[in-house]
Amino acid sequence: MNFDFLQGLLKKKNNPVLFIILLIGIVLMLFSGSRSKPEEKTGMLNEQEELTQLVSKIHGAGKVKVMVTYYGSGTSMIVYDTSTRGDETDRKAVVSGGEAVSSGISYPRVKGVVVVSSGADTENVRQAIIEAVTTALDIPDYKVSVLYGS
Repeated sequence: MNFDFLQGLLKKKNNPVLFIILLIGIVLMLFSGSRSKPEEKTGMLNEQEELTQLVSKIHGAGKVKVMVTYYGSGTSMIVYDTSTRGDETDRKAVVSGGEAVSSGISYPRVKGVVVVSSGADTENVRQAIIEAVTTALDIPDYKVSVLYGS
């Protein structure tokens, strides 16, 4: 490759060609980093919103607010490429598009659920809410607290 041309560009002061190349490089760097993915809601937040919608459809439940608490947080299961040479094992994360490839997400266990419902003043509504929550999250009923509120 001939570097004489490049050296000639760098020696000239106020060179418009060098300025344009530099400007294009800066613009490309700025726009390549701005195409980040929109923030996705976590599975836990979606689960809470879906549960709120589900419980609010129970006849008599009225206005509903649901809070789900968890043990810890979810973890992403990263895919690794493993190679063995003799006694040594080399383990590297598989990367695609600049990000580690994930085979899925492991969600944490549910610690407890609190449901505040304007219709929870009746036993039938409270029992229906508990049944819906325990079935949806596959948890025992002692982990669900249903309270009357607005």
